Amino acid sequence: VVVLDFWFTRCGPCVRMIPAANDLSDKMKGKPFVWVSVSVDASPETVRQFQEKNPMRGASWWVGPASRGLETW
Repeated sequence: VVVLDFWFTRCGPCVRMIPAANDLSDKMKGKPFVWVSVSVDASPETVRQFQEKNPMRGASWWVGPASRGLETW
């Protein structure tokens, strides 16, 4: 199972979901499961600084707000 979570640092519901996503990632450890946080923030530095204060488990990708992947997904 792969969960793609498109988010950005100023999205209140996105930020409030982080603890639940971390808990689920912990619960599924060792199983075929990965949570992939896909940031659409304007810069990867914004995401890095945010994640230093708000650790997120699973994979973390930055694609930016103009990513063609956003159109696809």
